[in-house]
Amino acid sequence: MKYLISAYSGLGNTIQLSSLINLIKDSDIKAEITFISDNKFSQIDFLNMLEGINVKKIEKVNLFTQIFYLKRYIEEDIDKVILPYVGTPIIVQLASYLSGKIIIQHNPINWNKSKVILYLFKKFNNKIKALKINKESIEEERYIDLIQDFIKSRKSRTNLNINLSSHKSILKKFKLPHKFLCLQVGGANGGLTPKVWPKENIEKFVELLNKHKPECIVVLLGDKSDREKYKIKNPNAINLVGKTSIIELVNILNASSAVICNDSSILHLANLFQLKTFVLLGPSIKEFPLSSSINTLSADLPCMPCLDGLKVGEEEALNNCPIDNLCMKLVSPEQVLNKLID
Repeated sequence: MKYLISAYSGLGNTIQLSSLINLIKDSDIKAEITFISDNKFSQIDFLNMLEGINVKKIEKVNLFTQIFYLKRYIEEDIDKVILPYVGTPIIVQLASYLSGKIIIQHNPINWNKSKVILYLFKKFNNKIKALKINKESIEEERYIDLIQDFIKSRKSRTNLNINLSSHKSILKKFKLPHKFLCLQVGGANGGLTPKVWPKENIEKFVELLNKHKPECIVVLLGDKSDREKYKIKNPNAINLVGKTSIIELVNILNASSAVICNDSSILHLANLFQLKTFVLLGPSIKEFPLSSSINTLSADLPCMPCLDGLKVGEEEALNNCPIDNLCMKLVSPEQVLNKLID
């Protein structure tokens, strides 16, 4: 069976979406899986590191040519199309519906162009299956819901095979020591989000770590759009904010002794490798599976969590916060340091 999976969402969403690979292959040993994306957030760069799958990108031509080309590709090479609720563009949706192949997708919560097109096509296309989104489950579980009917188990027996062949050269390029921990700054691809740890907290944490654990080197990681915001200087800090590709980021994380991050793609990468991870949570819900390697730190405010990814955008949540993002400010550097040392 040949599967096409739409991965046009953010990098963190795509990392979680990759959990479908082994679940499908555990149930269908001859499965051929292709992800389709635009690489806007380095999704294709990440997917190309995964062994045993194919990756496809639509060339930028006029709208009708794209739909015609993709429709013909699906007709000739695909048996099932999987369209997650996050990010699937109208072009992919239309081409999939017109192909006549089996479509499994989430039913959009709100009425928008995607939902109108789904509603119209479902009237005469009985190969489209639209699943209601379970608002109570975490994002990864919502993706697994899409393949529930044709997999043997919701838990895979194997780990993803990730190409880390450039590991040594990347560590050498950035002159990284044998042992270090990673600390994320910023988030949301450098955009406005309430999920980030304030710069003051980060600077204080690095100072405290330098004082109590002077042998511990901190590697600062973040998006290139955050480079100017986080010019943090400390003799025990290596600032790589905005300086790494996704391939370099993955290899650096995998080599670290621990990861401190917010709710982001870095969290999901760390979880993928089962790294010792400390997640700073505030406005967002716990959108990741239970794991013995993940420790959460958060304040305790009655308004938490305010950010519902299905209804409210991150920028809107930040702009409308009446207490100036206090939930993230209250996650103190001392609290994080004590948790790390423990």
